[in-house]
Amino acid sequence: MTRYTGVIEGFYGRPYSFSECHSLISLMGKWGLNTYLYGPKNDTQHRNRWREPYTPEELALFSALVQHARDAGVDFVVGLSPLEFHYSSSQDLDTLLFKQQQFLEIGVTSFSLLLDDMPERFRYEDDAEKFGTLAHAQSWLCEQLRERTPGVFSFVPTEYHGKGDSPYLRELGERLPENIEIFWTGRDVCSPSITTEHTRTVSKTLKRKVVYWDNYPVNDLEMRFDPHLLPYRNREAGVLEESGGILLNLALQPEASKIPLITFARFVQDGEQYQPDAAWQEALIEVTGNAEDARALELLADLARRDPLDPKGTLDNHLYPLMDAFWEELGGAPEVAGPELQNRPARKPASGTLREAARELELAVFRLEHLKNRKLLADLHPWTQKLGGQVRILKLALAVIDNPQDARLREVIFEDLPEVRANFHWVAGDLIDQFARRCVWYAHQKQRQE
Repeated sequence: MTRYTGVIEGFYGRPYSFSECHSLISLMGKWGLNTYLYGPKNDTQHRNRWREPYTPEELALFSALVQHARDAGVDFVVGLSPLEFHYSSSQDLDTLLFKQQQFLEIGVTSFSLLLDDMPERFRYEDDAEKFGTLAHAQSWLCEQLRERTPGVFSFVPTEYHGKGDSPYLRELGERLPENIEIFWTGRDVCSPSITTEHTRTVSKTLKRKVVYWDNYPVNDLEMRFDPHLLPYRNREAGVLEESGGILLNLALQPEASKIPLITFARFVQDGEQYQPDAAWQEALIEVTGNAEDARALELLADLARRDPLDPKGTLDNHLYPLMDAFWEELGGAPEVAGPELQNRPARKPASGTLREAARELELAVFRLEHLKNRKLLADLHPWTQKLGGQVRILKLALAVIDNPQDARLREVIFEDLPEVRANFHWVAGDLIDQFARRCVWYAHQKQRQE
């Protein structure tokens, strides 16, 4: 079993509340995950205003988290992310060491220096004169912090993804003591897959087993409209043995993040025997609390499936085959409506009918609006709203097929579509919009035939 498994709170966006952190730590303890790395980019005292100390009130809240984590068998790791650090300044070093000391005094034993998403060159000329290379300066800073760290010390380099064989990384591998762990995200910032071979390559460069900062289910910045609810997947089981560990960078929605997190815990436990779909069903039930809510969430996740682990599969949902079958029964979709959508999935047999699916989706919206897990309800609210609008358009489109002479029905579709599209949270992309337009064109053709 791999050494470090758990989560990173390392996104851009609202940091989790302390109660949300406690909830995640409880779940981690239940599932045997052992590491919580605290490093939210928008905690101002963590990054942008790192020179300011945390207040006694904040430290008391952190202290409770540290104790809870210890009781749950979780190592609470504090990230230090000194933006625009002046390596030649004794004042900056003393300030950073004081911040580390604040956390040592409340029981934190493990730390991580997070220098990701920072310039790849020195900000201050005297740093370049003193150290020569960024890797040299960063290695020196790591050692200053490591000397005062009784537990695990880790480091996120400024170059944290790619082929894994650059001069910068090779120098880090040479300079950093082997007892300093180094994080890596894979070939990409958000890697569609992670292989055993790539893990070995990067580990060889860094002269230690790399630890993965796995950017799933994180959904910050340009991904903020995607919920990332699908299971952990496309990671070879051999990565567990060849790496020093895997930590998941969680999504902006802490309760929704529990779904992929549970599947990751199952991946860690099962290794080669891991079954993503089975683990996902297990996670849906655990987080929602009942089979009916789990099914509703499954339908939403299926339609809101845009995520970096399968960038070409955004439309590979259960509705597409049903729509294909629907048009086949009517002799084909109207050609005048235009071409197929980009990234349409390969044709496959449909299970059920489109009308049955529309009714089930309508019920799913109701369930999602009344989820027993109220925190999950709040997390998913914008996507539930978007799904509700999409289902409304779908039902109107089917009504247009049934009533081709009703011009008012067609008008209502184009009155409602702008409102639905104004919600940028991603559910089914343009699939239902295109289907509705095809239905309108079909109605016009029927009118001309009659």
